[in-house]
Amino acid sequence: MNISMISLGVADQARSLRFYRDVLGFVAPPGADGGEVVVLRLPGEGPMLVLNVPAGRAHPGPLAGAVEIVLHVPHVEEAHAALVQKGCEFLRAPREIYPGNWGATLCDPDGHMLTIVGAR
Repeated sequence: MNISMISLGVADQARSLRFYRDVLGFVAPPGADGGEVVVLRLPGEGPMLVLNVPAGRAHPGPLAGAVEIVLHVPHVEEAHAALVQKGCEFLRAPREIYPGNWGATLCDPDGHMLTIVGAR
């Protein structure tokens, strides 16, 4: 068994697509900006990420829950600086999570937590 897909409820698909594609570098299929559900992936292997407007509409409260998506990067401080340049605001600045592993946490436009982790 493995995780093939993570679906996030979103309020504004175009806004979320811009964030995940243009800021974080996820790849969207051509013409992805029109539907209610868009499947994205990062270059290489790994689970797909679904931006799901119907799930966002079906959820009665805030869209973000107690879920955190962790993204591996080669160097957290470099990735943090690049994302700040693209307008991202971080909840937690780069810090050592445990010996030799660093992390920094931000939120997507709907408040879903994302943490970049890797070497300093």
